[in-house]
Amino acid sequence: MNGSLPDPILALLGAATEAAALWALLTRRPPQLLARNYRGAEVVSRGGVTFAAPLLALALTAAVQGSAPAWLAPTVVAAALFAALGWLDDARGTTGVRGLRGHFTQLLRHGRVTTGLVKAVGGAGVGLGVAYAAGIEGWRVLAAGAVIALSANTINALDARPGRAVTAFLLGGLVAFGLAWGRPSAGAAEALLTLLGAAGVFLWADLGERAMLGDTGANPLGAVLGITVVSLTGPTTWVVLAAVLLGFCLAADRWSLTAWLDRLSRRRAP
Repeated sequence: MNGSLPDPILALLGAATEAAALWALLTRRPPQLLARNYRGAEVVSRGGVTFAAPLLALALTAAVQGSAPAWLAPTVVAAALFAALGWLDDARGTTGVRGLRGHFTQLLRHGRVTTGLVKAVGGAGVGLGVAYAAGIEGWRVLAAGAVIALSANTINALDARPGRAVTAFLLGGLVAFGLAWGRPSAGAAEALLTLLGAAGVFLWADLGERAMLGDTGANPLGAVLGITVVSLTGPTTWVVLAAVLLGFCLAADRWSLTAWLDRLSRRRAP
């Protein structure tokens, strides 16, 4: 765990195997985990819970070795907390309210605390906590925490159709892991590599509409990606990236991302 990053092939295979084992349990299709997707098909919801197995194995391995890198514990704990917030929204989610602006509007105009608002505020708190636990100080904590929380929200926003969120995470994760290659491991990249293997296994079920990622899975994917980027870059990058992600999230609140992407795939009528 110390020094350079672990062999990526072995780490990916290990994470994929662990996620597949947990997925095999979910294929029993317990009634409490079934839901209708955007087409009305009955699928396993909250499928992102499969990411728990490889992350737990990573944490246990570090604990046994007794020499976990600095970022590893905060990253794994953050992933668990973001997953728990996502599970709350998946299981008890407030219907008819969409996006950050919608949830804050419900609070300001109607005094209504939605599960989405709890998830947003809780995610911001977790992001700030991770940054502080990693030793970031001053105003930089705000910038780093914003990147982490907004990364989770961005991947979540993409999870409106099968495969979008997982594919975005895989592409972004490979870029981030490429930046980490050859550097001393600080832990976040190891957690990211673990989730890359797990998400790769989940993608086939997501695209095949056998399972939905859900906030339970989208939140930790985005959070770990954001934490990894924070661990590899500096304050200037955090500020720029936070602004870009905030702009994306606000745009996704106002305009339908699904409708926009669907229009891109159609030819204009003559």
